[in-house]
Amino acid sequence: MTASDILDSVEERVALDDILDMLRVRGTLMARLQVHAPFGLQVPQAPGAAFHGVTDGGFWVRIPGQPPRELIAGDVMLLPTGAPHVIASDPAGPTRLWDTVAKAHAKNPAGEIILDGVGRPTHVICAAYAYDQEVAHPLLSLLPPVLYLSGQQSPKDNAVHSTLGALRRELATRSVGSGIVIDRLIDVLFVHVIRAWAGGAHAPGSSWLRALRDPTIARALSLLHT
Repeated sequence: MTASDILDSVEERVALDDILDMLRVRGTLMARLQVHAPFGLQVPQAPGAAFHGVTDGGFWVRIPGQPPRELIAGDVMLLPTGAPHVIASDPAGPTRLWDTVAKAHAKNPAGEIILDGVGRPTHVICAAYAYDQEVAHPLLSLLPPVLYLSGQQSPKDNAVHSTLGALRRELATRSVGSGIVIDRLIDVLFVHVIRAWAGGAHAPGSSWLRALRDPTIARALSLLHT
């Protein structure tokens, strides 16, 4: 790697750091689900971003205008602008509104919302992210409605997988200060997912995140933010 390559890499990282800091995204745990097939949950439009991480089992995601996609243990998805979607045990079939389901089911001792059924249990960590709509939404709306990261196609020690594992352990132990740790880990997950997706081959060339990989654009943005 040449000195120029190193400079370009540093400027790309600085520009992305500045933009992510400017977004002022703050996350919180929305729910922990233990669902058994058959199930289908409609998640309505959210005011911020939404995140689902599959820690065991799997489910199908249905996004309006897109083919259904199956997620399995280790996979995560981030909806940058909180697009409405369905998580279900099958690629088609009946659904229920998530708000109604969440209010109607009590949590188990582990803090999970249980949806009974006859199939193998699926465990999902759900988070919600708030951000400044005037600043963040114009940038995040330029991303696809959903970002997928495959656990099987990523190293087991990658940042997303490691952070999700740490979050799962913290949720299971619930010791002193767990609330703060959980919120911080959820914040970190947002950054790791964005960074991992931007660095992948699946990120479209029109994304502003991909644009940061252009040395000239990264250098200009770095100077502007400085």
